[in-house]
Amino acid sequence: MNGYNIFLSSFVTDGCIAQVSGLDLSNEKSFANIFDPKCMLPILVPCSCHLVQNVLKHASLQSKFLLDNINTLHELASLIRNRDIVQQIGARCPAPIDTRWLIYTKISNWILDRRNKVLQNVDKSFHPFVQTLHLLCCVLEPLSALIKFFESDYAKASDVIIMVYQALQYYNNLVKNFSEFQTGPWRSVIEVIANCLEDSFFEGNNGCLFSMIYSLTPPGALSMSKHNLLSCFDLPPCPEREQIPVLLDYMQNAEDIMQKQFKLIDIETDNEEIEDEEEIQKQDKSEDFKPLNDDVTYQLSEIKQHNLRKLDKTQNEIQLEQMLFSINPQKDIHLEALQEIDAINFYTTCIDEVKEQVELIYRVITNSSKSEINQDNSNSRMLKDNEVEANESAMNLEKESEKDKQNKKENGKVERLSEEITEKIIEFWSSDRDMVPNRKYLTRGAIEYWQMRMLVRGDVAVVDFCLRMLTPGASEAPCERMISESRLIIGDRRWNTLSGTLQSIIQVAQSLKVSD
Repeated sequence: MNGYNIFLSSFVTDGCIAQVSGLDLSNEKSFANIFDPKCMLPILVPCSCHLVQNVLKHASLQSKFLLDNINTLHELASLIRNRDIVQQIGARCPAPIDTRWLIYTKISNWILDRRNKVLQNVDKSFHPFVQTLHLLCCVLEPLSALIKFFESDYAKASDVIIMVYQALQYYNNLVKNFSEFQTGPWRSVIEVIANCLEDSFFEGNNGCLFSMIYSLTPPGALSMSKHNLLSCFDLPPCPEREQIPVLLDYMQNAEDIMQKQFKLIDIETDNEEIEDEEEIQKQDKSEDFKPLNDDVTYQLSEIKQHNLRKLDKTQNEIQLEQMLFSINPQKDIHLEALQEIDAINFYTTCIDEVKEQVELIYRVITNSSKSEINQDNSNSRMLKDNEVEANESAMNLEKESEKDKQNKKENGKVERLSEEITEKIIEFWSSDRDMVPNRKYLTRGAIEYWQMRMLVRGDVAVVDFCLRMLTPGASEAPCERMISESRLIIGDRRWNTLSGTLQSIIQVAQSLKVSD
């Protein structure tokens, strides 16, 4: 690690309990605690993509209605992948993947975009399901949007909690604005998914970690100064608010998805008329007409372009503000999960998490290694003389006393470090933003802000801590892409023996790429 000058700040691993507990520093039996590293340790960040996948999986186990819809969609997707139906439709439906539940978002959109041909080639028993497929698509869309964002190269762990909060606000707006989600089974589905999102991202260790990291970003700190970490959508126009990622950039809005319902009803009622018109057009040789199905590509392209949030020169600033930040987290709360989140004391939570992470990262493990313990036990069995045993006991007491002194000394260092870091971060959350040191660097981002603090004497510890917190990615995906790139660059040069860590592989690969 030192040979390649690599700064190991974090682990990003699967979100499952087994892998998290295997690396979590708070677990005495974790991988990191087996050794005696004598160094500052990295933090553990669960992969947000895995967490979102598990949200849908767990929600399906809790809601039979949702599971039945998923199973029917799975059956329909498998059916229309038949070769004969593929030829009739002119495209192949994406294949269901058992371990990637959110593939069903892509499948449902694919079917809705080709609903006319799909309905013509499947049994009528599937027609009622297709008529309500747009509702399932509305439910799955924000989860897929989270995956799209989290797996990107520039998504950081500091963005996780605010993006998940936007997904919850999306579900809240579904309940508020669409009668289909206000009562009945679809309302229950939304409540279950919202509760699963809250449990995965806002409760326990994950909630504390993601909240604390977000509070170190410019919009998070500004929101914290107003005593609500998630009040970012109520912030006045400012450079800090411009740094908030927007979930709608990665998804269709609910209005566009719901519009597909009416198009589907028209297709059902006028199916025979459309088929007759197609036959007339196909028989025409003047080239004045084109088959109706040829317009599908244009229609889909138009819909996708409309769904993207683009800057429109004809819109004034007020309209743009309403479009981007119309969500008010303080009003019209319909979901139980949002009510529970609204009751969280984020200020105290983040302070406690800062202290906890400082203790975990900067502690120095002073326990003897296993080899030393085994050697001591072996020697003790060989010593039979009472005088020797007495001497050994005295030496052990002296060693234990020395170890206690060392532990107290190290604990004292950690306590002072914790106080220093906590004091600086509270200063960063100050309600008087003009008094925050180096505030001008907030326009470029929190990392630049914390780097500039190194100009102030005595702030090295807080800079190191904040950089460790702000650098981890939101998911494993970027790391996996870097590893794949490294393998391609190194080729058959025995890349797996260059060093003991994948980070070293990436470092070597990048140096080779530069030299080439």
